[in-house]
Amino acid sequence: MRQKAAFLSGGSVMPIRLRLLIGWLALPLAAYANNPYHDFYQQVDPRVAPDARKMPGVILQNGPIQILKTGDMAVAFREAVRHGYVAFGQSIFNSGGKIVPDEDLLKQAQAVGAQMVIVTNQYWVVFDGTAPPPLQLPTLTRTADRDLVYEYGAVYFVRRKPRLGVVTKPLDVVQRQKYQSNSMLAVDDVIDGSPAFKADILPGDILASVNGQPPFLETVLDKRLSDLEGQEVDIELIRGDQHVQKRVRLDSYQVTSLTQGESNESLAKQQIADLAKQQIADLEAEVEQQKQRIAELTTQLSTRLQSTEGFTGLKPVLRAPSSGSLLPYYPRNLDLDWEKVPGAVVYQVETEILISHRGDESFDWTSLEWRPLSKEYVDAVDANHYSIFFNGANWGRWRVLAIDKNGNRTQTSDWWLFRFTK
Repeated sequence: MRQKAAFLSGGSVMPIRLRLLIGWLALPLAAYANNPYHDFYQQVDPRVAPDARKMPGVILQNGPIQILKTGDMAVAFREAVRHGYVAFGQSIFNSGGKIVPDEDLLKQAQAVGAQMVIVTNQYWVVFDGTAPPPLQLPTLTRTADRDLVYEYGAVYFVRRKPRLGVVTKPLDVVQRQKYQSNSMLAVDDVIDGSPAFKADILPGDILASVNGQPPFLETVLDKRLSDLEGQEVDIELIRGDQHVQKRVRLDSYQVTSLTQGESNESLAKQQIADLAKQQIADLEAEVEQQKQRIAELTTQLSTRLQSTEGFTGLKPVLRAPSSGSLLPYYPRNLDLDWEKVPGAVVYQVETEILISHRGDESFDWTSLEWRPLSKEYVDAVDANHYSIFFNGANWGRWRVLAIDKNGNRTQTSDWWLFRFTK
């Protein structure tokens, strides 16, 4: 088992966000004794920011703990912040070739009182002790030398009700020179549904003053908003070359901070049990399905696995979500599923997001501009599905190709379209 240690640090954004600067430090090889999400858990440094779980304004949650899987932690983190979530801890480790079950993550999330966890994991293939960069697949030549190295990272959140709802950062050098001030703050983002959101305060605005006083620092701004909670305040913004005045009524907090793990204990235990039952049921269903397909696949398997030509002529068959699916929910956790390809050891899964269209649905999809979102590799030994957190309420598309032990690739499946509406 390979270990990783990480440091949770960075400047605090009050009252909404903790900026996490996640670093990695390799340690000697060792095996974890119990739950790696617990063993390698680190809480945010109290010198950087207070524990979000013990701060006023935490929104008590009665539903299940949200587990969001993503290929881009930075983008998913920003999405969570925009919806009012605040991070308070993280777990980062390298499990070597061992797959860590979701039950371990749920147990740790329940133990620390998390309402949502964003998790990412990836692996690369090691040959003769040499590991290529993550997400790059080398030419596979000998299965005897093959070893999988799994990297896991999880960030734990609670949700807080914002007094104002702006995510701020200090001015950069150019902005300080332009506005001749060291005491203003830049609006980096705005929390959906917050007083700032309703008052049309926008990302990119410069926060010049609150009730005639400059904000100075993020901690000073947080203290000032705390003293004024529930009241109407006059906010002066600089937007481009114009000064904009806003009058905003701040939300007030009720002191409902969570006792660690208190609100989620019984629910998490039930969720773990339900997850285990569902995984067993899924495996049984898959076994039954494969039995039904053995008769029609036996002849194809014997010929396709014996020749490169047979494998490269295959094309993965996609299952879900079906092309054109409308997905009306948030968090945008996208579960992709396809049929197994005989002889495959790895699947390449690509997702893209639409960045331009003409405003209607009756256009030629092939003429649009798409931006690659992720290209992930899934171990075919254990899975023919993949989950990812999709960034944005927008059209997306996905496709799959398979790779065998000799590095031969099948044809890529057709693109299938989907759209998140929230």
